[in-house]
Amino acid sequence: MTPTLPVLLLLLAPAIGEPKFQEFNSKDGGFKVLMPGKPVERIQEQKSAAGILKFTMYIVDLGQMASYIAAFNDFPDKVIEALPVAKHLDNCRDGNIKSFGKLISEKKITFGRQKHSGREILLEKADKTAQYRARIYLVGNRLYQIVLVGPREVVQADTATKYLESFQLTD
Repeated sequence: MTPTLPVLLLLLAPAIGEPKFQEFNSKDGGFKVLMPGKPVERIQEQKSAAGILKFTMYIVDLGQMASYIAAFNDFPDKVIEALPVAKHLDNCRDGNIKSFGKLISEKKITFGRQKHSGREILLEKADKTAQYRARIYLVGNRLYQIVLVGPREVVQADTATKYLESFQLTD
């Protein structure tokens, strides 16, 4: 019987070791976060009912081991004012579910001294090969998403929590 990827990752974990995290600062995004390597910036524009929105993502891709993503986008005032904060967070969660997979868990969270509203979500692919763990915050007109995608053992590890908890605003 051939071991599956998650089993191989568990067997190799002591040899591979924990990824070495370093602080990444996004001047444009107004945040800092610990990431396991230097991220690659990717900017994507997407059409929406509010017009074209620009999404900025910083990605550290460790291959099949995991992908770490810190992303943000700004909404026009009229979009933010049209809905309560909770509905914006619901919409973000629902978009992630649609593009990734089944919702396993969700918890309402707050962030920073000003207690900005947020969500922590855990999603799983239908074939159970990967999970998606994210913290999503709406701060003013800006939506932040701090994401980790990978095998269950990586996404639910203490290292993943350390990554998610390292996110801080710098503005």
